[in-house]
Amino acid sequence: MTDHICSAIEAAVESAINKVVQDFQHDANRVWNERDIHWLLFHYLQLEKSCPQEYPAQLIRSEFPTLKVFKGEHQGRGHYDLVVLDSKSLLNPAVSDSKTQLPLQSFIESVKIKAAVEIKLWSTRCKTEDMAKRIEWDVKKLTEKPHNVEFAYFINLVQLPYKDPYIKFYHDLFEYLQNIKHENLRILFAPVDHRFEMDEEN
Repeated sequence: MTDHICSAIEAAVESAINKVVQDFQHDANRVWNERDIHWLLFHYLQLEKSCPQEYPAQLIRSEFPTLKVFKGEHQGRGHYDLVVLDSKSLLNPAVSDSKTQLPLQSFIESVKIKAAVEIKLWSTRCKTEDMAKRIEWDVKKLTEKPHNVEFAYFINLVQLPYKDPYIKFYHDLFEYLQNIKHENLRILFAPVDHRFEMDEEN
């Protein structure tokens, strides 16, 4: 795979994410849980024409482990919902040689991640502190060093109507996400109810 093709992965991921959001906002009832969104994103990623035939089978992985090992409440290694791996690092003889079986730590240190995606489906209200914990864990996985992620995406889909008793939750979530600032982390807030977006513009 050439440098040109590798650089196209960023555009491919963003195009696939946009299609997932469009599907979600067109008919949110088709989505039952976050796993449904994972498969939908995988589906659109493998259809991207900017990548070669081996792109879907070899580069897209789900539940891929983080390079960082976390301590505290989330003891151990985390996992990304979906990643697109860098083809060059996979072609490294130390990684690609089928005769050698690298330990997990060595494998993760050798493979670069072009794009990592974390997905949150907000289908029920929760307290502000619980919302913060759920968000902070995904942000940690995507941003805390050491990591080997080039492009990080944090997608938030809100499956709630924009009316009482959910209006305050909409605003609290939107404000919390707006205040998160990390280099190379792209945060998407996608409500199923477009009235919230219109309200934010006024």
